[in-house]
Amino acid sequence: MLSLRNFIDVYFFRPLKNFFSRLLRKGSSSTKSCTVYRKDGNLYVVTTFKTDTGLLLENLPIYRLQEDDAVLFDKLIRESLEISNRIVRVPNREETAATQKLLLKNLQERSFKSLYTKAKACGIFIAKTEITVYPYITDNPKRGMREIADRRARFEEDENGLNLAIAYLRECLFDHRD
Repeated sequence: MLSLRNFIDVYFFRPLKNFFSRLLRKGSSSTKSCTVYRKDGNLYVVTTFKTDTGLLLENLPIYRLQEDDAVLFDKLIRESLEISNRIVRVPNREETAATQKLLLKNLQERSFKSLYTKAKACGIFIAKTEITVYPYITDNPKRGMREIADRRARFEEDENGLNLAIAYLRECLFDHRD
């Protein structure tokens, strides 16, 4: 049985504390991520946001650059990661269709199936004190891309770790084993 003090703490102060904690951090996330697609001599850096339900959602901005521009690649990855630091609302069905259409237009594709068939991809995800790079492969274009688990790499979340992660991401995109 709860004492009066514990009862007040559990049913009043904790919910109040949680409410204000969510209110103050609403709109920002401690995670950052983006996905990079390589196709037709270009790289596309797609910003990935965490939704209010915890899912990841690719959205604008999308940056397009020539695949041989390493300096701009590094800059755009960092910019995309910084922008992705906010939480977005899960779109409804109509908004999802419109967002997907806009993504495909910016990726210069007619369908995700076509994108998955033509492109190599890698994701970079920063959470807590770790940076993780996820190379992806397409086994079945209808089902999308899947992670190549044995090629996943983790780095410390510091400037050197980010430099190493970006270099590894670039290496994975240009690796011809997959």
